[in-house]
Amino acid sequence: MFKGQKPTKKNLFFIYGSARKGMYNHSFLEDSVKFKSYAVLEGFKLYSLRQYPAVLKSDNSQDVVVGEIYEFIKDEKLNIFDNMEIVAGYKRIYTKVKDEHNKEIDIVLYEFGYPNFLEGRDNIESGDWIKFKTGVDK
Repeated sequence: MFKGQKPTKKNLFFIYGSARKGMYNHSFLEDSVKFKSYAVLEGFKLYSLRQYPAVLKSDNSQDVVVGEIYEFIKDEKLNIFDNMEIVAGYKRIYTKVKDEHNKEIDIVLYEFGYPNFLEGRDNIESGDWIKFKTGVDK
C-alpha cells in the first residue's frame, strides 16, 4: 500500500479516540464497521486536544496507544470519516499494531499533522483515551 493511497473498506483502521466503543462518536461508525480486535500501537504518544485525542510518532518504542481495529463495511461512511479526519488536521498513514494475540496487523492510522501544536499539551501516559476521559487515568 502506498502512502497517499485512498483507504478502502478492506483496509483495517486503528481507532484510538472518540470513535472507540463506548465513546461519544462510536455511534457514527457503529453500523458501518466490523470490530476485529483490541490492539496497541507501539512507538506513538497520545495527546489530549480536550475534545479529541491526537497521536504522534515517538522516539521511544515503549510508548503505546491503546485502541481497536475495525474494518469498514460501508464505503460511503468511510469517505465521510476519512474526510472528517483530514479536515481536522490528521494525516492518514499506514503502519502496524499488535492485536490482542500479539500478532502484527497492517492498519490505517490517522496521525495528527501539526506536531508543534502539541507542545505543552497533556501527554496521556497510559495511552488510553477512554481511561483518560473517564478519569481512571488521573
